[in-house]
Amino acid sequence: MGVITVGVEGVNDFHNDACAEPNRTYNIYRPAVFAQTMQNYGLPVLFQWFDDNAWETDFRDPSFGNGGDSHNWSDNVNFYYYADHGGNNNTNMSIAFSFSHNQCQGNSSTWRFGSTNLKWLVFDCCNFVSGTNNNQLASWFQSANGVHILMGFIGESVDTDGYAADFASDILNGSTVAGAWVNDAYSWWDNDFPIAIAFGADGNESQSRLNNETLEYLFFDQISVGSLSAKWQVNWEI
Repeated sequence: MGVITVGVEGVNDFHNDACAEPNRTYNIYRPAVFAQTMQNYGLPVLFQWFDDNAWETDFRDPSFGNGGDSHNWSDNVNFYYYADHGGNNNTNMSIAFSFSHNQCQGNSSTWRFGSTNLKWLVFDCCNFVSGTNNNQLASWFQSANGVHILMGFIGESVDTDGYAADFASDILNGSTVAGAWVNDAYSWWDNDFPIAIAFGADGNESQSRLNNETLEYLFFDQISVGSLSAKWQVNWEI
């Protein structure tokens, strides 16, 4: 396995201002534990930004202006893990920030993941997708620009202290990225339903990535994005 770089961010505490949202409990703990587990294995963690130090511009692609700086942050690492509030209007995902730099909400319409170094991304948030129909899955094509696998939850998820360390340990020990996320983040008692979406030039590539890709695939770059395949409890391909 090559040297995989890691970055994490999370938001627990919000302010009574324009960026106000309900506070969370473990949205710093989970990314921090993920980062520590990766670091214990010898992988470099390039940044850990929490609460007011997590910024919307860390996600925004520079092509969208307004200070977009993703090429230096979220897209400048190979594996990025983010924990926060999330929403979805069936077309775009939004995430919340406690500090407006340069705004309180980030939106998937301004994300172009994989433009530089990013291969795998976890949105440890509610509503990565609100459902699993074709339109919901296909909405993530706009944000995929070379990223291998995006991961999150279907609908609401519970703010707990679990699964981040198990997920990191499993992928470090050779488990497939998508399979480990779907297995480790699933909770029938909390109604947490994880989902992983893999991208490829065609259906064969996206399906193979979904079912077989481990961290060893770091140097297998995508030539184009023409297909996606998703896994939650069954496989789905469009």
